[in-house]
Amino acid sequence: MSTPTRIPVILSIDVEPEGRFLDPGRRDSWLGFERCIEFSRGFRNRVAAATGGEARLTWCLRMDPQITEVYGTSDWIVRQHQAAFDEFEALRDDVGLHTHPYRWDAVKESWVIDHGDQAWVDQCLDSAFDAFERALGRPCRTFRFGDRWMSNATVRRLEQLGVRHDLTLEPGQKAVSTYCPGERFTGAIPDYSGVPTRPYRPSTADYQTADAARPDGLWVIPLSTARVRPRALRWAYYRTLRRDLDSGTWTALVSHDPTVFRRIVADVLGRTSRPYLSLALRTGALAVPRTARRVEANLAWLVTHPMAGRFTWTTAADTLRLLELETPASLAVLA
Repeated sequence: MSTPTRIPVILSIDVEPEGRFLDPGRRDSWLGFERCIEFSRGFRNRVAAATGGEARLTWCLRMDPQITEVYGTSDWIVRQHQAAFDEFEALRDDVGLHTHPYRWDAVKESWVIDHGDQAWVDQCLDSAFDAFERALGRPCRTFRFGDRWMSNATVRRLEQLGVRHDLTLEPGQKAVSTYCPGERFTGAIPDYSGVPTRPYRPSTADYQTADAARPDGLWVIPLSTARVRPRALRWAYYRTLRRDLDSGTWTALVSHDPTVFRRIVADVLGRTSRPYLSLALRTGALAVPRTARRVEANLAWLVTHPMAGRFTWTTAADTLRLLELETPASLAVLA
């Protein structure tokens, strides 16, 4: 009898402040991240008991100009929690970047989400990558853009900066003008209806199209998504997430209502004989009791899932290896 294949599970944790339009005069602590550090320790123990293996997590840090403007330095979170990042390194976690293109408008004294200005997006990326290398002593290889935004020019820039794994895209999600109505913004969030649901190297002409012949460049590793019928959901919950209801597609956010989360996971695991899960979590979710309970319930459910013994909680690089998309030899060449 053949040994069941392992199922890679990537848990991407966006390490950021609780708010979005931050007050430049206040340097609030990142309470959600502090709680996430503690939560992760118990979670690793539960994973080890369920699978016999370690849990390697992915931490994507905010180091963009908004953080510099509010906290005085882009690497504030690493300076404040150096011991935690030393712990992550010892546990062989992946640490990458999570960037938002917030721009401070001094005239109106407010923030603008400036997706429409590619030069500003590039500046946000360049400054964040420089800060990351100074703070952690190595280049950044894993990346997640904020609000599921992406562009061809940005993918090219990420490749120039040495990124190997992008964890941004959400297949099936429709275009929207902005992630959070009521905020000032430029540009728009693209339509991802045609994005592959499996890891792929993107075409240089269109980042949403796979180029199977391309021998190099970054890997797009899409988040796990699924279509969930409205009748399966509680109205009081999905009413607050109208953008997902309108598209019919839901992304595997660990802070979702457990009914939604379980249906997404069930769909993804049943879709192919070689599945993988790519999950996302904002640290701010653990700062709010209601969403913290959802996170705890969803992760506890995964640890006791009937297929939990096959789950390998791992990084983007190891996911590609487990899915036999990259070999140890090719990974060594890139190291």
